[in-house]
Amino acid sequence: MKNVLILLFSTFLFVGCNNNKLTWVPQSSEVLMDNQTWKNTSTDVSFRVAKGNAQTGHEDFSPPEGTILLPGDTWTVNGGDWGYIVLDMLNGTTYLPPTTTVHFKKTSGDYAPLDPPVSMDSGNNPDGILGFNKLGDNSYEVKYMKSSLPAPYTTGLINWTSGQSSAKTTTFTPPGSVWTQDYNFDDTLRWKSDGISTVQSTQQTGDSKYGYNYGSRAYPVNVLDSDMKTDDSAYGVGMNGVWQIDIMIGSNGGSGIPDSLFCETFYLAERVNMTWDNQYYLDDNPKGGNQKFGQFGREIDIMETKWQVEGPQANLPNGNDTIPSSQMSWNTEVSGAKGYNKLEAKWEDMYKTQWPKPTTYATFGVAILDNGLYFYGYDDEGNQVYADGPILPKNDDYKQTGPFVPYIGTWTDQKTTTSPGIEGNFSTSYKNFIYKKTTEITGNPKSNPEGFGPGLK
Repeated sequence: MKNVLILLFSTFLFVGCNNNKLTWVPQSSEVLMDNQTWKNTSTDVSFRVAKGNAQTGHEDFSPPEGTILLPGDTWTVNGGDWGYIVLDMLNGTTYLPPTTTVHFKKTSGDYAPLDPPVSMDSGNNPDGILGFNKLGDNSYEVKYMKSSLPAPYTTGLINWTSGQSSAKTTTFTPPGSVWTQDYNFDDTLRWKSDGISTVQSTQQTGDSKYGYNYGSRAYPVNVLDSDMKTDDSAYGVGMNGVWQIDIMIGSNGGSGIPDSLFCETFYLAERVNMTWDNQYYLDDNPKGGNQKFGQFGREIDIMETKWQVEGPQANLPNGNDTIPSSQMSWNTEVSGAKGYNKLEAKWEDMYKTQWPKPTTYATFGVAILDNGLYFYGYDDEGNQVYADGPILPKNDDYKQTGPFVPYIGTWTDQKTTTSPGIEGNFSTSYKNFIYKKTTEITGNPKSNPEGFGPGLK
C-alpha cells in the first residue's frame, strides 16, 4: 500500500512514495516548464506515474497518476510548476523499489531549470536510477540504469554465515552474500534476529494487495556489484551435497487453529534465476512454481509441519500428473514406504527436552550423494532419530538446469488469512545452517551418523 504524507517545512515538502520512502521536493516557484518528449529506451523496465505526485498544489503534472511508459514507447511529460514528477519502476507488473523523483529544476536557491532532468532519492541526491540522453530535437532518451531488479530489502536480511546470528538493519552494500526475502515486499516486522538465530513470526504484516498474512520465505543470494547483478555462488547453493539446519518450531506441529493453518519449513528448490523476485521462484507444486512462465523446478522438502500432526514430514513433490515436464522426482519407494508426504519421526522424539512448546533446537538435513538422497534428523540432545534413504537416483528424463537453493520460511493458505487476517501467534527459529560439498563429507547419515547432525562441522 502506498502512503502519501504531506508535511510543510520551510520551503520544502516531504512526499511519501512507495514503501514509505520519503522524497524531498521543492515548493512551487516562478520557473515554469514546457512539455518534454521522453522515449523509454530500457529493455525490460517501465515507468509509472506514482501516487507521490497527488498533493494540493501539484495537480498540473502530466501524464496523470497511474500512466505507464512501456519500453520503446514515448511520453509527453511535464513536472508542472513544481518541477518534478514521481515515478515507480516496473518489471512487468512487479514494482522495483525504490521509487524515484525526477526533478526538472533545482530543488533550492533559484530553482533554475535542469537540462537534462535528474532522478533523485529522498535526500535530493542523484540516485542514478534513470539516465537522460538529450537528442537534437530536444527530446530525451530515458533509460533505467540499474539492473532490472531492486536492491535487497534493508530489513529482514541476515548476514550469510553458518550461525545466522547477525541481523542486517542497514542497507546492504555489495559485493557479498545475504539472505533475502522473496515475496516482493519488505516484510519489515516478520524477520528478526535474537543474536542466536533467525526468527520468523506469523504475525499479520501484509495488506489487501498481498493477502494480509500468508507467510514469507528467505534464501541466499550472492550480489556482485552496485547494479545488483547476481550469480549462483552464495554459500548453500549447489546441485548436490549436504544441507542442514537447527530449528526450534513455534507451533504445536499442526494441531488445532491457528497452528494448523501454518506450515513451518526448511526445503530446497531449483532456481534458474537468483534475483529476488517471486516471478523467478520455482517449485514442483502441481500448479507450477512459476505461474507467469508455467515453469516447474525440482523441490525437496526436508522438514514440514502442518501436514503430519505427529511429527516432521519429508516430501518429494512430483508436479502435475498431466504435465510430463513436471515429473522430476526421485524414485519414491523407500524401505517399503513412499518417500513423499512421509512422517519421519514423532515430535516428542525430536524435542525431548520440552514438547509441545519447544525451547530447544532439533537438527534436520538432506544429503544428495552419488548413491541417492537421504533425509535425516537429530533430536535436541544431538542423537540421531532417523536416517531415511538412499532414495534412488532421480528421474533422468528431467534435466535439472538450475542449482538447489535452500529456503527457510513459514506459509499458509491465503484464503484463510484474508482481512482481518489470522495470526499464528508463534515464531520459528533457525540457526546453524551448514552446507557441505560431497567432497567435504565422509559416508552418509546411515553409515556415519556421527559425521552428520551436530557432528557436521
